[in-house]
Amino acid sequence: MPKKKAAKKTTTKKKAKKKKTAKPEISMNKLYDQIYDIADNFKSYKQAVTGFDGAPIGFKYIFSIDYVDADIRNGGIYQLHHNSTWHLILDAIEGTKVVGFDKLSETLREILFYYHRNGRSKMKKRIPDNYFDDMPDNWDKDLDKLEGQYYRCFSRLKTDDTRDLWKTVIKKQLELLQ
Repeated sequence: MPKKKAAKKTTTKKKAKKKKTAKPEISMNKLYDQIYDIADNFKSYKQAVTGFDGAPIGFKYIFSIDYVDADIRNGGIYQLHHNSTWHLILDAIEGTKVVGFDKLSETLREILFYYHRNGRSKMKKRIPDNYFDDMPDNWDKDLDKLEGQYYRCFSRLKTDDTRDLWKTVIKKQLELLQ
């Protein structure tokens, strides 16, 4: 009998230790409320590029990726490029890379490259000189192929909703939101 009590105390100590190191939880609704408290002050999507300065960097990533994704889902890549949400694509590329969605980041970068290569990126001042140096000379994808590739990224991640992506970020990279 005494051995069982000792084992029970050890288990209790382990539970207490886990409670101390557990990450604080953030609800998705609270997170989006915080993001939109800031974003509601923007007069344009272009302002979002600098409008999140001083807020956790993850806020800008979530906002950018959600709006880029919404435009693609609503009217395709062509619509994204022709709407003011296009200004968010560099932040969406950076955000997907930082949070570990590398294939999605690569696909968004290829979308930007498609327009850049054709002299229509609308981002000449924001794109670093060597940003596309690693793109193959024989790169040749059209918008249909890029759009299919975009949706396959979500299939690989086993979701079709960016909110599901953010649940992963909250669990693994909470520091981006603090």
